[in-house]
Amino acid sequence: MSQSNDAVDFPVFVVLPSSGTGERFGAPLPKQYQIINGMPLFLHTVSAFHRLPYVKVIAMTVSKDRREYVQSLLETHNFHKVRIAEGGVTRHRSIYNGVKALKGVCAPSDVVLIHDVVRIFADNEVVSAVAMAANETGISEKFASNKTDTVMLYIILKAAGVTRPLTSTVIGVDADGYLTESLDRSKFKASEMPQGFMYSTISGAYDKATEYDFDYGTECLHLAQKYIGSRVKVVEGPSSLWKVKYRITRNFRNYQILRFYGKIGCLYFHEYNFFVIPKLQRKMFI
Repeated sequence: MSQSNDAVDFPVFVVLPSSGTGERFGAPLPKQYQIINGMPLFLHTVSAFHRLPYVKVIAMTVSKDRREYVQSLLETHNFHKVRIAEGGVTRHRSIYNGVKALKGVCAPSDVVLIHDVVRIFADNEVVSAVAMAANETGISEKFASNKTDTVMLYIILKAAGVTRPLTSTVIGVDADGYLTESLDRSKFKASEMPQGFMYSTISGAYDKATEYDFDYGTECLHLAQKYIGSRVKVVEGPSSLWKVKYRITRNFRNYQILRFYGKIGCLYFHEYNFFVIPKLQRKMFI
């Protein structure tokens, strides 16, 4: 995978859902507002997209009680491409609000990327590769079911996502807690972010989504495939696509260490503030 900013010669729009409560993280402050190197985590992700010349508008969904705080920080850092939309009570409801916030600026054929705000390492190559894949359309032949040889041509509205190999075996468990099946790990992938869609594809998918989808679903690509018939292209992503989800800690010199590793080093956690120790200094602390 080798894409550059120059290869993306079309406008791209971004939705960053950022209204989660951080229940799994287990801290009083949601993880997107934790401080990394002097800035809230979400600003690092915003910055990663804001600096890309082809990104025109970023819709960020935020809970009502954080709106003024977020708006103030965006203005302080001159992130003028960002517009705030109200967050929903579930992931899909928040993303849908972000998609609707782009309605006035997106053409139906424009590319929209959806990315978790707590995935701070938005790799340029991955972002451009997903955008390029989502921008492609194809012509497919479909023969009519009658006896004539009529051929119907239709445009495939594509969607694109990024994956990583599964690192654990996935099993099925019944209601009584007994093993029912074990999936072949070689046939499955972990779905990661960002994901890309034509605007008409993702907005149309959400327009058709059910209440069950909104309440329990988490996978945007599945909605595009299910309701729009999109042919989803997946690209392999780097190991830096991890997402901050849990506060896995151990005591060490009054520090609680977040055992996540990224490109710039280890993320450490002390009194609900993050700070970074470069890779070369890991052995000093672990």
